[in-house]
Amino acid sequence: MRVLLLFVLLSVGTAYSQCMDSLWRQAPGTEDGDMLVAMINSEDGNGVAAGYVEFATAPWFARGHIRKLNPLTGDAIWSHSFVNLGSQDVFQDVKLTTDGGYICAGNSRTPISLTQNYWLMKVNGNGDSLWSRTFGNGFGLQGRCVAQAPDGGYGIAGRAVQLPNGFGGTDWLVVKTNANGDSLWSVLIGDSSSETVTDMLTTSLGDFLVVGYSDTDTSRNGQAALISQTGQVLWNRYYTFDISQVIWAVVERPGGRFWVTGSIQPPNGTNAVLLAEIDANGDVAWSRRLELLVDHNDEAFAIHPDDHGGAYLFGTGYPTTNQDAQAFVAHVSRCGELLSSRFLGDGYAENIRGGTYLANRLVMCGSVTLENAEMDMLLYGLSADSCNGAPCSFNRTAPQDSSLINWSQQTRFAWSEAEDPDGDPVSYIFHLEHDYMPGGVSPVDTVVTDPFVDVSIDIPVVPLDDVYDFHWRVWATDGQDTAEAMNGEGYFRMDIPESAEDLLGMPHDFSLSAYPNPFNPTTTLSFTLDAPQEVSLALYDVQGRLAQQLLNELRNAGTHSVTLNGSALPSGIYFARLNAGAQSRAAKLVLMK
Repeated sequence: MRVLLLFVLLSVGTAYSQCMDSLWRQAPGTEDGDMLVAMINSEDGNGVAAGYVEFATAPWFARGHIRKLNPLTGDAIWSHSFVNLGSQDVFQDVKLTTDGGYICAGNSRTPISLTQNYWLMKVNGNGDSLWSRTFGNGFGLQGRCVAQAPDGGYGIAGRAVQLPNGFGGTDWLVVKTNANGDSLWSVLIGDSSSETVTDMLTTSLGDFLVVGYSDTDTSRNGQAALISQTGQVLWNRYYTFDISQVIWAVVERPGGRFWVTGSIQPPNGTNAVLLAEIDANGDVAWSRRLELLVDHNDEAFAIHPDDHGGAYLFGTGYPTTNQDAQAFVAHVSRCGELLSSRFLGDGYAENIRGGTYLANRLVMCGSVTLENAEMDMLLYGLSADSCNGAPCSFNRTAPQDSSLINWSQQTRFAWSEAEDPDGDPVSYIFHLEHDYMPGGVSPVDTVVTDPFVDVSIDIPVVPLDDVYDFHWRVWATDGQDTAEAMNGEGYFRMDIPESAEDLLGMPHDFSLSAYPNPFNPTTTLSFTLDAPQEVSLALYDVQGRLAQQLLNELRNAGTHSVTLNGSALPSGIYFARLNAGAQSRAAKLVLMK
């Protein structure tokens, strides 16, 4: 007979449900082409976005643009546009500085020579310019990102073309300045391929972590490099998760680890969102291919932590049909698993490049292209994810599948811990099926908070010399949603030796003895404890039925004795079973009257 008890499981949440409500949409701009490419939080709980606005159509003239906005409405609190060299003056990144102001980075061109240079501008908390610096000296430079150093200076990174002693193609160029924007040192990173910087941050240890991608002959590889505050390249890594991958953004995690996001493409497949974790040495801990929609080319350009160890990803989805590009935000758990996603759009091509999480709101920025080819800034405000997240993935670990194990009175079933993305407490539902004797295994169904269950298996009586099948499953639940162990059902076979004497003769440190044995009508059962324990000592007949409960109480460490009086029992074979903590022992007794 196969013992079978089933739980009615709680419903599992849908990973792709839309749990982030669209609250507002703004598309401010001039009559030409405008775009916002970076979004951060200000000190006072508002948002700050940077990009550019066009002010002439041919040739293309642009001004660097920065604006502060209310995350509840998207309305501008203030906005400023700046001209540097006079042609294409573009902000590509903005970061909050320790004095409550902002540092903006990008690139700038002269109207005549069209030489492109790095552009670094410091503004105060009201967006007013304090100073502006240009780096380039006639070479083609595209500034992409900026970060403040612990000494109050700044690092600006991007790509460079035709630099002396370059590696070929485009290379990474990182420039370090002091607090006034004066250059202190620069470092060039690259090989013979073309390489592009996309993001950078200052780590908790004060170094610069720079990420991007490298073009090969047939695809793209992700890239990351760690640079010390003195300009030493500590490591430089290239990542191949699939046939082609791009890293667009990075954020630091607890413990000196980092999450990177972007896009990943398999052979002959569509782009999906890339999410990977790298450690302090640049080694990959894990990577995920997050497919938000089927037959969609999705790419994440920004990442921001949530309140529970996970993160929000902001980007653009490109349908494989003739539909226009769509803005999206995706929420991932602390385990890197997709919790929910939301696509937005009103019929025009939308391109999201930045996003942040603030005041329990999601705010993202980019551009929208209208029917007349005009491109306006685009701002979206959404509520934070309101869906409950199911516990993260976990695995059964012991007993191992397909194993053949010897009989033991107590077997531990164990699994890895499952974290909850919302920080809710997690419990585990354990279920066991077997064809062993009815009532001989306990528990077969239980709910525990530890990642293990100790299962007691009664002393085998008849038949001996047999093999039994065991099947087990475990689920994690937060009280609303459940997740089963990723490796599904476990299976093993238990081998019963030829006789009970073989079982009871197995060597062990924790013992139970009886003297005299055989006995009539009394015998003394002796056992030793190495620590205070709750002790249960019971007597069973050969059918596994309880004959006498001899002891059920706390006993101190040391040797103990209990007298068994069998006057009221019929002659025959009995088994005494001792449970003390996680240990269990048995002794065969013969009552002869």
